[in-house]
Amino acid sequence: MSKYRRVRAYTVLRSPAVTRFFVRLLSKEPVKGIVDTNLFIGRAYGQAITLAGGIPAGASGSPVFRGKKILGAVSYLLGGDPFLVGITPQAEMLALASEPHGPTGAAGAEQLPQIKSNIGLPVGNGFTSDAAKKKLAQRFGGLLCAGASPKYSRCSKQFFPGSPVGAAMMIGDLRLGFIGTVTWVNQSEVFAFGHPLLYAGPCQYPLTTATIITTARGYYPNKLAVLGEVAGTVLQDRAAGIYGRLGQMPAGLVAVTLEVSDEDRKVTKKNNVQVIHNAAELPFLVYVAALETMAQAMNRTGPGTANWQWIIYMVGLAEPVVWSTVQYSFYNIGSDVASSIFPLLEEPLRMGMQVVSVSLTAKVVMAEQVEET
Repeated sequence: MSKYRRVRAYTVLRSPAVTRFFVRLLSKEPVKGIVDTNLFIGRAYGQAITLAGGIPAGASGSPVFRGKKILGAVSYLLGGDPFLVGITPQAEMLALASEPHGPTGAAGAEQLPQIKSNIGLPVGNGFTSDAAKKKLAQRFGGLLCAGASPKYSRCSKQFFPGSPVGAAMMIGDLRLGFIGTVTWVNQSEVFAFGHPLLYAGPCQYPLTTATIITTARGYYPNKLAVLGEVAGTVLQDRAAGIYGRLGQMPAGLVAVTLEVSDEDRKVTKKNNVQVIHNAAELPFLVYVAALETMAQAMNRTGPGTANWQWIIYMVGLAEPVVWSTVQYSFYNIGSDVASSIFPLLEEPLRMGMQVVSVSLTAKVVMAEQVEET
């Protein structure tokens, strides 16, 4: 095999060990037109990767070296083949640091399309209800909700090429985001993934540590992973990957407070989270956190009466937006309560308003208790 064609790559299949595998390059130069960035094409091989069943989800960003020089990041699976990979060139990833830092959260209110062939790993920690996990899977595609604590003991606080990394959309009692692999570190600068997450351009996502508990084997393997502590901020989310800085905390996160009481069960559940201010995702993130909190309090899905109130603080408004109602649902009262946030947030976000905080208080019973007028 000629020297230029055999390169080596690194990722973590089980923390804290870094696993080396190899890639046989099928293109001498990056190929244009496959995705929004140019890609080297290659075929991965090696004992660990073969045993896993291919390149696992969560390995995007795995650094690829030719000798001592970094070539780029494993970022895509191509043609439905778990060993056929696209490699984002390193030069395009390093250029992320020079992209303009404009207003964050500027994406439109429509959900941005997800690129299905990348190998980033959507992951949620703390989501236990089937209702919330189903909505997350529909939104982000095959989301793996690990139940382990964010303070998992093998969570490394160091970032280096090949180490796991997280980009969070939600932190706190519930955690939600993407896990990939660090491609390159330059002092406090971190480059990872090799593909977009939400394609938001300039952004303010929490950059987190991550732990790989293990890697599930199969035709399309994936890492079982946990988002860890916030260590910095993702500042760019573009075609060639993400760029962030360590030690810089994200700005503009929305504080969300959720308190639900099931008066039949005499149980109250509270969740406090912070979510990214992204116009395309903010309403859904608040919704799914509320849906999970309703399910935790009720321990069921079905009919009931709820008395609930939303309070929303926004920049530029002297008084909060307050909305309350009492409603009976024959079908799914938890979903009705959670989904009521959409019209309250979507219109202000379309107008470019900045949300500071959102709170929900709800009381629910199984019986129909709505007074007729």
